[in-house]
Amino acid sequence: MKGWILGALLWALVQAVAQAQPATPLIVGSLRDQSGAPISGARVRALDARGSTIASAQSGDDGTFALTASAAAAVRVECDYCLPMTLHPDPAQPLAIVVHRFLAVMQREPSRSDIAALPYTHAESVLSLKPYTVLDESRSIVPGSYVSDRGLAAGGGLLLDGGIPVYDVTANQSPFISLPSRAAQTVSLNDAGFAFRYGDHADGGIAGFDTQNQNRNALAIVGSDRILQAGSSSPNFSSGVFFSNDEFETRQRFNSTLNLFSGTTSFGATILTERGSFAPDQFSNLASSFSALRLSAERTQAQRLYGQLILDRGSYGANFSGSETSADWNDINARAGVESISAAPIFLEASFHRASGVWSAPAPLPTIDGSLTQTQLSAGITSHSTQSDFLAGVSAFGIAYNGGPTQFDYAVNTSPAATSLVTPSLDYRWHAGSHWSLDSVIASTFRLPTFLGRYGMAPVADVVSYDRNALFQETIEYTDLSRVRASLTAYRERTNGLDNGVVSGAGASLAWGLSAHWSLRTWFLRDTDTTVQAMPYVQTASPVPVASVGSIWLTYENESYVRADLIFRRDLVDDVGFNHFDGSLFVPIGANSHLFIGSEVRQKRRSFDFGLRFDR
Repeated sequence: MKGWILGALLWALVQAVAQAQPATPLIVGSLRDQSGAPISGARVRALDARGSTIASAQSGDDGTFALTASAAAAVRVECDYCLPMTLHPDPAQPLAIVVHRFLAVMQREPSRSDIAALPYTHAESVLSLKPYTVLDESRSIVPGSYVSDRGLAAGGGLLLDGGIPVYDVTANQSPFISLPSRAAQTVSLNDAGFAFRYGDHADGGIAGFDTQNQNRNALAIVGSDRILQAGSSSPNFSSGVFFSNDEFETRQRFNSTLNLFSGTTSFGATILTERGSFAPDQFSNLASSFSALRLSAERTQAQRLYGQLILDRGSYGANFSGSETSADWNDINARAGVESISAAPIFLEASFHRASGVWSAPAPLPTIDGSLTQTQLSAGITSHSTQSDFLAGVSAFGIAYNGGPTQFDYAVNTSPAATSLVTPSLDYRWHAGSHWSLDSVIASTFRLPTFLGRYGMAPVADVVSYDRNALFQETIEYTDLSRVRASLTAYRERTNGLDNGVVSGAGASLAWGLSAHWSLRTWFLRDTDTTVQAMPYVQTASPVPVASVGSIWLTYENESYVRADLIFRRDLVDDVGFNHFDGSLFVPIGANSHLFIGSEVRQKRRSFDFGLRFDR
């Protein structure tokens, strides 16, 4: 009994002594860049009076850190693409550190803040600022503007609007014709290494934009070209209303997204509808519309299970000096897949896509009523590590056309036709240390003829002819993880089928943080297209034999968030290179408002824009 009492007394004494000891000193704080985004992986060191390191830590995903230090005279912060900072902490107060980061160097494509300040009102102009993105504009009502990664597809790449493909199966009208001015808030472009997961029209890359008002409760733009926007967002719901009206065109859009989460399961629903009208003169006009519904579900446990259903419909009607052309199409797209949970996840995916539509034009062209069905089975593996990143996959497609010209005497044979094909792909990025990387793309892609392309010329064969592409692409990149990022690219794509020939080219890009206030982003690409038509068919876009395109983009921004951009660009207009300068000024005039002034050249017409932007 006495031993038990003595043990209890000793335990109580140890606890009392432990509680009497002073707590281990901590220096805690958080790191953010000048845009307010948290900085993860930053190196934070506590220094003594002689400058020696006495404690170190890395910031977490939310930018927070904690240092165990009892006599820190200073704290040193270093991170990739940041200006190093040394400050003297107050042990009694947590640190809230704002570090200047060279965001223009770190990001490979225009950011949300770039898009807000740039003079460009159209999403395709913003997209083409990303290195090696070729923009081909048209001053005619149709076909409109196309965007293609490295100019690999004369008819542009695939466009995803909030994850929804905008896909005109009738004649490949530009997917940008209904999107209101300044509606796009984020943009992206993936190369043809991802094409095997999408199929038709992805041979020119997969471009994407999003109009959701993320991180904003309300937003409005009032300018000289009468742009109005309003929106709201929360963790589960976001919506936006967009309207633009200038001298030649008027566009309206509404979109809304709902996300629900329950344990390991999530559900999402997106609805959008937009309309546009364009009348460059009294003899020509265009009216267009696009609407879509996207439902998605995902469950992550031992594996990741996912699925989505997309329903959409598009239309346009164009009048050229009394000559009328119109199209109406709709799609149903169902996709489901499973992906393993591992360091190198393997995925298996199946999809079904049916597009049908009607296209009509004055004689001698026929009225076409057809459908295209694509079934797809894909498998692949992805991996990300400090040494390499890769995506390897293969897809098998089944393709079937039905319908055709409605005139009985037009085509000798319009019976159903079907075919199948396999598209392997490898996108491998090797990191040679922390400064150099080599990205290799080997991809097999294809492009199917539109209804106009297949049925627009008689006779119509009872077999499916299409373009098959074999792409080899290499990009070497260097970054000093501070102020400079540079790359060189070279590629060669062989095309066989409806067209025969080679698309090849080379380019260079540079992003340079000149100082804390100035940044320079520039790129240049020279593209050669020797493809020629091997079979008679109708196409809305023709290859450009030789194209030299690029941009030089200079940005100034100070601590007061005053920003100015000056841009020299060389794009294609009606398949011919065109040089022009654009610029903008973005000035805060209150806690939640900005004055902007901008000027851009589009379709060889210069416009000026000024107004107010409100964020809350």
